[in-house]
Amino acid sequence: MGNEQVKSVKEEKKLCLCMIVKNESRIMERCLNATKSIVDFVSICDTGSTDNTPEIIENWCKENEIPGTVHHEPFKNFGYNRSLAVSLAQKTYPEADYLLILDADMILEVDPNFDKTSLTEDHYLTLQYDVHIKYWLTRLLKASLPWKSVGVTHEYWDIDRSKVGANYNTRVARLETLVVNDPGDGGSKADKFERDERLLLQGINDPETTPDLHIRYLFYLAQTYFHLS
Repeated sequence: MGNEQVKSVKEEKKLCLCMIVKNESRIMERCLNATKSIVDFVSICDTGSTDNTPEIIENWCKENEIPGTVHHEPFKNFGYNRSLAVSLAQKTYPEADYLLILDADMILEVDPNFDKTSLTEDHYLTLQYDVHIKYWLTRLLKASLPWKSVGVTHEYWDIDRSKVGANYNTRVARLETLVVNDPGDGGSKADKFERDERLLLQGINDPETTPDLHIRYLFYLAQTYFHLS
């Protein structure tokens, strides 16, 4: 393959912003604006907004000439709805190579050296920070893989191994050129701990919850009660 062909293949990499949102009209445009320089598509699941969040997203996509779709799906739990959001993004924009996973109250910081044509791994960890802590978290998913979000809350990403085989090892890398600022000022944060308590108790009492998830839920339930006390 010649150099021009290699260059052409690299240029085909495309990113789709994938989110779940509810009542984020105050900050929705801020989040979208921060991603504008790198996203090629927008696929967002609204889980029951009573404000004009969906209209803000649709208008922003039109004004910025970025293909975008707002899906409407009722909220069940974070694992279920994030998995559904990824599936809908994959079906709506099959041209996308990677999915960028964000929440509405996050602000993406894009380094000038970010090069989406160089992305090759199955998923990427980006640095995320707030006023208290910095940590690495999965924010880019290869769109061709069958991803699922595991957990009713405090969820994490994994491959659906029933579709790729139990021995499939995901390739992961840290991505230094994307950083997520998480000010935590979203529209659904007011009752966060009450909501987490409800979801975690549902997960604990679900007979289909696996033993490892059961332990995880107990850990986060204890943390939730600490914050509620």
